[in-house]
Amino acid sequence: MMKKKHTQFQKAWRLFILFGCLAALITMVEYGSNLAKQNYRTLSDQTQQLSRLVVRQAADTASTDVIEKNQDRLQLLVEQLAKEPLLLDASIYDLEGITLAKSQNALPLPQVTGLSTPLAVASYGRQQLIEPIMSQHQVVGFVRITLEHDKLIAETMADIDAITNIIRVLIASAMIIGILLAITFGNRKESWHFPILLSDGKNG
Repeated sequence: MMKKKHTQFQKAWRLFILFGCLAALITMVEYGSNLAKQNYRTLSDQTQQLSRLVVRQAADTASTDVIEKNQDRLQLLVEQLAKEPLLLDASIYDLEGITLAKSQNALPLPQVTGLSTPLAVASYGRQQLIEPIMSQHQVVGFVRITLEHDKLIAETMADIDAITNIIRVLIASAMIIGILLAITFGNRKESWHFPILLSDGKNG
C-alpha cells in the first residue's frame, strides 16, 4: 500500500515538474514579446524627444535670419537638418506661411501629411513637428520637420529581435540538453562515486 502511494506521488511530482517547466517556458516567451514591445515604445519616445530638441534648437538658430530674410543661411540650416537620419525633410516659413527655405528632398506639405492620398498612405510612419520661431517674445516664423522615426526604429528593433531570438535558442538548447542528460542518466541503477572514494574502499 505504501509502495503504491509512493509510486503515485512520484508520478504526480513528475507531472508537476513537467507542467512547471512548460509554464516557465511560456512565461519566458511572453516576457520576451512584452520586452520587445516595451523597447519599441521606449525607442519611439526617445526619437520624438530628440527630434523636438533638434527642432527647438533650429528655431532658436533661425530667429535672426528670419527677421533679416537671410535665405542663404536659412537654406544651409534646413539642409543640415535634412541630413539627420531621423528627419525626412525640413522647411522654414515666415509668419504668413510663405516658404523661406526648404531642403532639396522636401515633399509637398499635402503629400507629406497624407492629405492628398487615400488613407494617409504618404504619411505612414511619419510625423510632422512644427516649432514657432520666436524673437523678443513674438512669433516671426515656423520650422517644420518631417520625423521618419519608424524606419530607424525598425532597423534597431530588428537588431533587438535578433538578439532576443538568439537568447531563446540558447534557452531551448539548454532545456534539450537537460532532457537528454535526464534520459541518459536518470534510469541508471548503478551508483556513481568519485575515483578517490573507490580507491580508498579497495585499500581498506
